[in-house]
Amino acid sequence: MKCLTSYIDNITRNICPASLFKESPTIYFYPQVSADRKDDLKVLKSREKNVVTLDIGAFRARETILHDGDGGVYP
Repeated sequence: MKCLTSYIDNITRNICPASLFKESPTIYFYPQVSADRKDDLKVLKSREKNVVTLDIGAFRARETILHDGDGGVYP
């Protein structure tokens, strides 16, 4: 019984969300702009945040905000 409990604990520990990735992945978030507009835009700012979810565990979210130089901002 002790062996079975140990085996079940080992399996449960290996399938938890925290063990899905050896290193936290980075997911990039960019504004949705048309292809012809994309070349005119510059990066206004970007920020990175560590996020933890119950479904997939920890990851880094990197958000990029663009601007067009005429006061238009694209979050």
